[in-house]
Amino acid sequence: MQPYYKILLLAFLLPLAVVAGPVKGKYTKKKSLKKSYTVNKDAMLLLDNKYGSMTITTWDQPTVSIEVYVEVTGDDQEDVEEKLREIDVNFEYSASRVSAKTMVDARRKNWSWSSWFGSSNNVSVEINYVVKMPVTNDLDARNDYGTLSLDKLLGHARLNCDYGRMDIGELWHADNYIKMDYTNKSTIDYVKSASINADYSSFTLGESEKIELKADYSHSEFKKVTDLNINTDYGSITIGEAADFVGRGDYVSFKIGTITHMLDLNTDYGSISVARLQAGFKEVTIRSDFTGVNLKYDASARFDFTIDTEFAGISISDAATITRSDSDYTDKLKSGYNGTENSGNTINIRTSYGGVKLRAID
Repeated sequence: MQPYYKILLLAFLLPLAVVAGPVKGKYTKKKSLKKSYTVNKDAMLLLDNKYGSMTITTWDQPTVSIEVYVEVTGDDQEDVEEKLREIDVNFEYSASRVSAKTMVDARRKNWSWSSWFGSSNNVSVEINYVVKMPVTNDLDARNDYGTLSLDKLLGHARLNCDYGRMDIGELWHADNYIKMDYTNKSTIDYVKSASINADYSSFTLGESEKIELKADYSHSEFKKVTDLNINTDYGSITIGEAADFVGRGDYVSFKIGTITHMLDLNTDYGSISVARLQAGFKEVTIRSDFTGVNLKYDASARFDFTIDTEFAGISISDAATITRSDSDYTDKLKSGYNGTENSGNTINIRTSYGGVKLRAID
């Protein structure tokens, strides 16, 4: 599937290079649009842009400031000037709601970005937003074909970026939504709680309390997370440390550093690696097919285990005590305990066509 992923990604990125790339034309025209509004503490800000960057910073002032910088470059001066005239921003304002949306030739009833670019002669367009907003406001921001950046927000955030990158600082609200398609190397420093939807993307999240992730063909990394729930196909999940982790997915590589409380995985055609089950963990449950499982645990950890495999081997640390061992041509089962029997902490693994290794670490 990897070659398919690369080809499909290239197919989507090529139009971007044609219509919004850094064309070195003979003529460059620029203009700027600026608005400033006084808003309520809990106001909503909506932003919608394409083909440029969106940089949002927050402050303690009751003011939304929006600056839009437009630059058009091309070889035909008349075409460049026409395109610059046709680009506008639709601003709407009330004390409780501010919106800014990039528009192109709004006089046409059925205009679209593709038809608009198709009528140009080798024209490059860049539309950049620079925004300041109250840190307590809610935000709904979409930026495609460019970088979306935000430093810090206490209000609810709904962020959407396609064919670009996200650079997010801190999201402190208990309800956030992040969507990214075809983005690369996005970063999020801190999220209190969020739902994330990612397709054909890669991102790193520093620290979070609660995350729900739905992803396909993506590479997702979590440095430290308290409660993580994932549904993903085709890609990789990397975790530094998690308290509770529930994962569902196929064709996925799970690379996990430390689990402190609970792990529940159901996966086929992938790999599972856990560098450390910390002493005091409560439960590990794994159901998998065609997936290698490699778990390491603190030697001082106390737990009971049952490992059941079909067409696969089982390797268990000498530090553990095996109380039952069954084996025939296709099936193997081993159960026992580490430290203290009937501790209330458990490891249960059932897998087919994938070996299981359980190793103690000092």
